[in-house]
Amino acid sequence: MRPNLGTPLVVVTCGVALALIGAGCACQQKAQYKEAPAPTTPAPQPAEAKPSVGYGPSYTTFESGGIRYVRGVIGYPSGMRDGSGVLLEKTVPAEVMAGMPFSYEYKVSNLTPCEVREVVVRDTMTPNFKMTASDPKATEVSGGMATWHLGEIPPGGSKTIKVTGTVQEEGTMTTCGWVTYTPVLCEGTKVLKPAIQLTKQMPAEVLVCDPIPVNLTVRNNGSSRLTEVTITDPLPAGLTTAEGQSTLTYKVDALAPGESRQFNASLKAAKTGTYENLARVTTAQGVQAQAKATTVVRAPVLNLACKAPEERYAGRPVEVCLSLNNQGDAPAANTVVEAAVSEGARFQSATEGGRFESGRVVWNLGSVAPKASRQLCATFVVENPGTLSVSSKAAGTCAPQVTASCQTRIAGIPAVLLEVIDLEDPIEVGKTETYEIKVTNQGSAPATNVKIVCKLEEAQQFVSGSGPTAVSAVANTVTMAPLASIPPKGQATWRVVVKALKVGDIRFQVTLTCDQLGRTVEETESTNQY
Repeated sequence: MRPNLGTPLVVVTCGVALALIGAGCACQQKAQYKEAPAPTTPAPQPAEAKPSVGYGPSYTTFESGGIRYVRGVIGYPSGMRDGSGVLLEKTVPAEVMAGMPFSYEYKVSNLTPCEVREVVVRDTMTPNFKMTASDPKATEVSGGMATWHLGEIPPGGSKTIKVTGTVQEEGTMTTCGWVTYTPVLCEGTKVLKPAIQLTKQMPAEVLVCDPIPVNLTVRNNGSSRLTEVTITDPLPAGLTTAEGQSTLTYKVDALAPGESRQFNASLKAAKTGTYENLARVTTAQGVQAQAKATTVVRAPVLNLACKAPEERYAGRPVEVCLSLNNQGDAPAANTVVEAAVSEGARFQSATEGGRFESGRVVWNLGSVAPKASRQLCATFVVENPGTLSVSSKAAGTCAPQVTASCQTRIAGIPAVLLEVIDLEDPIEVGKTETYEIKVTNQGSAPATNVKIVCKLEEAQQFVSGSGPTAVSAVANTVTMAPLASIPPKGQATWRVVVKALKVGDIRFQVTLTCDQLGRTVEETESTNQY
């Protein structure tokens, strides 16, 4: 519903397309503006606005919130939207009440895909209109004309001016507006910046037996295309490729902005140490880059020693110990130690989880840290004199095999049993008696240079003797020729035949000596002769 707050006032608007049109609008202002007589009858309703045909503004009307509005549209510079760069729209109420504030708006739109600059809107008002405010504030107000310098309007953009004021007397109020602007012709030239980036990756640490992976990545991190891209990576002394080359070279014909390429290689080290090398990339455009990488080559170095007692008696335990240490600067993974023993040795026990298999003791130690050491012992028993020989070896991942050997002389223990028996007892005088002399080596060492001497009493006479060596008699002494050796657990037996000469309690005395005994062994057998 339209409010009835006073006498209606008709508002007339016009848009101006250049200074010439602006002058025509000024004429229209003079013709239309005059002092309004005191109202005697209600003011007539304004006529329906109609769009113009051809050059010049077009008008439409619409209603919003119960108020009827008139909107005028004009294009610059053609007068119509088509063919124009800027469109000026003006919306005013068709009628307002005297003494009551009202507002109208200008909207300036950029119809072009380019920015327009120095946009200026001017608005002239008849003297009966008093402008009280505007948004944005007018740059200048003078002689009934307000001016707004709007600056730039981007492509497709628009700016709006809202003007507020009052008219105190009944009649017609007319405002005329126009816009001027400066079309801008802009052409851009793209400025490119060539740039290249090189990264190099190598593991921080490797073992000397492992391949060393190298990754080189070149990237065009500039905005221009790069050509004749060449990567050169001279390797330091001690590093080569798997094929034995000492330089890595890669070429790329072209790299687009943001494009990257990767190259991979595998190197090998001749020895331990720290290796640092610098790779460089160059281009036909003159930009270059470099990348550095460092890797430390380490290695485990095993050392093995074997220790055994110099001598042990046969049948007694012999402990053999191996000392293993890692003198390198890397762990020796999967370390295995073996100790092979000579035939005849019987395995008894081992420390550190050693196990006996196929004539050798095996220790699986796992990883041995740098500067660490391990003590490994095994116990054997050898029943016979001779030599216990131990041949040991140790190796681990990337740790070359090392060997060590030791031996123990196995000595025998002498132990001789002398036995003498008479085969007949008692014996009649005139008859013969046989004495059996048995020597048994109960020890673990051979009994050598065994000598037997027998003593006869006056009541007996030597008849004969037999055994492994010759038997002879001088007077009442019977002597056996020396026997070279009686092996451990071996026996030697002699027989001496004598004749009983007279009655008596007789003692047949035997004495034994050998190289292994420091004293004689004596045995006496009693015989009753009647």
